[in-house]
Amino acid sequence: MLSLKISIIILSICVFKSWSLPCYTCTDCNNLTTTVPTNVTVIDCLGPDAQCSTNVFKVGSTDFVTKSCTNFCSPSFYQFPNMNAVFVSTCCQQPLCNE
Repeated sequence: MLSLKISIIILSICVFKSWSLPCYTCTDCNNLTTTVPTNVTVIDCLGPDAQCSTNVFKVGSTDFVTKSCTNFCSPSFYQFPNMNAVFVSTCCQQPLCNE
């Protein structure tokens, strides 16, 4: 029950920090495909000590977006408004505390 409350608090922080958009957890990112604005280069979503970075690159007429996530003992959340781009994500978690 405590972990649920902590998750809700982290989600609230994240949603606030990411312009009130819905968020995904870092663990979802390996299977996540969505669309993002092509002018976005880096997005940080700040749960406690968590950071998500996003980079956009173009191949032909397709915009690809790669997302990396570093997670220190808490989930990292993110989502972007829909645009014409392909979202390709990889997630690397690095817990640094005893749970």
